[in-house]
Amino acid sequence: MPTIPASSVKWGPIDALESDGQFTKKWYASQETKNCLRPDKWIVSGEKGSGKSAIRRAIEEVYSGIYLCTPVVDFDKIEFNSLLLNLHEVSDTTGISSLSMVSRCWQAGIIIETINKCAKADRDSYETLRAGLPAQASERRMGPRLLGMAQDAWDKVDEFTRKRKQDEKDGKTRKANLVSSGGASIELMTWLTQHPMDPRFDRIRDAFFKRLTEKKHRVVLVLDGFDRLNNKDVSVDRVNLLFDGLIDAIRAIRTYKDLPDGFEIKAFIPHDRYLGLDLRDSDKAGEIHTAIRWTRDGLQEFLKRRMKLSPKLHGDTFLDLWRQVMPETVYNRVYKIEESTFDYLVRHTMMRPRQLQAHLQALADASHEEVIDPSKVSKTIAKSCQDLTKY
Repeated sequence: MPTIPASSVKWGPIDALESDGQFTKKWYASQETKNCLRPDKWIVSGEKGSGKSAIRRAIEEVYSGIYLCTPVVDFDKIEFNSLLLNLHEVSDTTGISSLSMVSRCWQAGIIIETINKCAKADRDSYETLRAGLPAQASERRMGPRLLGMAQDAWDKVDEFTRKRKQDEKDGKTRKANLVSSGGASIELMTWLTQHPMDPRFDRIRDAFFKRLTEKKHRVVLVLDGFDRLNNKDVSVDRVNLLFDGLIDAIRAIRTYKDLPDGFEIKAFIPHDRYLGLDLRDSDKAGEIHTAIRWTRDGLQEFLKRRMKLSPKLHGDTFLDLWRQVMPETVYNRVYKIEESTFDYLVRHTMMRPRQLQAHLQALADASHEEVIDPSKVSKTIAKSCQDLTKY
């Protein structure tokens, strides 16, 4: 029987990005998590609540000492409708692949973001490179920066075709015809197939890679927030294009000539979104991908770190600590047997730590700072399961 209220343990915060002064003490890197942190694994997929944001935070706080900087781009803070609309218009007008354009915008955006943050961390080494970047680099946020690239492409097409300007005589829109426009369209098409990664940009990127190698610096760009992606008023096809373009960009960067060992990307994306990607050379994307996985032992260690921080609990093993706040078994009414309480809780999750935290917090709240009554566990968990969609 438990002797200490479950509320004595701080099971949360449920969201790993919430304020938590004890995060580094709670952090647990299982072998599966260490695989996600490998420098060659640039795409990390996981279901909501599996620990993507926790790994991101660990990179920023626990492992920050091995990096010059750890720039983070949150997808939930970027609005994409205008960006994709511009690129679709360019694609429809010119016949250039939308995926190729989105991929190049992402590649340029990632390199620019990384150079900007490196210049902030080490001005003497990287400021001259930052100063040579295109105008969009002055934007502080990734969203406006990407939109500026797309807008430049459409403006270039519009300048040549006047597609959006009406004929003063008949009031009709003039149609673009780049194929029959002669030499000028060849120049335009060459520009569009490179934009925004023109030769000048490539020289800066190559110099940046060389500087990272010379300085023996490491930098990791973190892409997160896909679970909270702002896709209001954006069609499913355009959202898919956004993801496909980003993963294509990451795959392309991984194959850059002279890519330094110190350059990394960590893109944390929902696992179902990764499985739904429609990419050329998808097998190459698989080489840099890994999925977040949890084991029974891993979840026990995850909880043990939290229990050990409670001054009221004493012990070294998971079971020593668990038995002080939780009944060892709970009665399974369906099979009419006593079942391990830990296994019972895990069975009512999808092996995701956030859901396990939610169940434990529900039990702590229901016991009102009293010792947990074993007979009330199943009823509390049944209600908690109804709320798991939030996590």
